[in-house]
Amino acid sequence: MNDLKSSYLSSFAPWVESGDLALDYDYWRLLQTIESRYPIVGSNIDWSGVPEAISAGEMGLKESRRKFQGWFGEIAERFSLVGPVCVVGDGPVEIGVVGSLDAIVQQLPLLASLPQHTYVFAYPDGDWCASLAFEGWMDFGYAVR
Repeated sequence: MNDLKSSYLSSFAPWVESGDLALDYDYWRLLQTIESRYPIVGSNIDWSGVPEAISAGEMGLKESRRKFQGWFGEIAERFSLVGPVCVVGDGPVEIGVVGSLDAIVQQLPLLASLPQHTYVFAYPDGDWCASLAFEGWMDFGYAVR
């Protein structure tokens, strides 16, 4: 296990040990869930192809990481989203983190801290998805397929 992955996993180990969060090691299946439900360009969801998608716009990575938890919490409340929820990225740590919507929102600053595109989606079906792009974009929408 590389140092980044080890550090990432150990940072939320207490929540895994308590049962609030769980790890899903079937990384490629998680990415396939997103790819099969949303239009993809490169390694990103093509939000322009998702009807009524909501974008917070580009604000730079530092600012978007700082705001992602609150923004997604507002989206979850506005659309009455429910869990379970999975967080997965397209970067160096090939593991999904699963938990209740509340547990994921609470841990979102940590879960979205890696240099990658981060996806938060309805688990296991991907009916809705929010993303934090490495370029600083935040988006949300419902599956098109």
